[in-house]
Amino acid sequence: MSRLVNLSANAQQVLDADEEVSPGLAEEIRAAIAQPNGASGYKLPRKNLFLGRWIRHGGFFPDPKLRLFRRGQGFVTGHDPHDRCELRPEVPQETHQFKNAVVHYTYPTLTLYLNHMNRYSSLGAQLAIAKGHRSFSLVNIVLRPLTTFVYNYFFRLGFLDGREGLLLHLYHAGYVSWKYAKAWELSRKQQE
Repeated sequence: MSRLVNLSANAQQVLDADEEVSPGLAEEIRAAIAQPNGASGYKLPRKNLFLGRWIRHGGFFPDPKLRLFRRGQGFVTGHDPHDRCELRPEVPQETHQFKNAVVHYTYPTLTLYLNHMNRYSSLGAQLAIAKGHRSFSLVNIVLRPLTTFVYNYFFRLGFLDGREGLLLHLYHAGYVSWKYAKAWELSRKQQE
């Protein structure tokens, strides 16, 4: 669950319950909001921890997210499973990325991770149906997860994160398969 934090009279920040601002990032934020003519929004790099290990590869670092914006210039979409911040279309789309990271304590146990991926795949299935993915598709249920794993684990160097990297990318590929299989199942139920 995300929370919107008013940092000053002119800046707001969004943090998830499992995120913590590092001391270096706090200093960067203070300096940025002290500037009256700074960027409209700021991207925070995320240091994702999985089973207690910092995942540095496979697309998990720096994993920048727009999380800080000038008051009135951004908004939170409220899309599940994760809220997303966006700048209002009428404001300058000028963003800056900080160097220091927010620490994201993602999943301390495999059980927690698998439970979340089960929930997220159900939510993702509803979005997939809204985008027209209703049929049983070997491409979506088998090839897309396999491609996701190969791309993130090998080409984006996820293998450098050891056993934790293997498990994270393997089970993330499983999530992709579950999402499309659940979309097919939901569409069948809707037709009955």
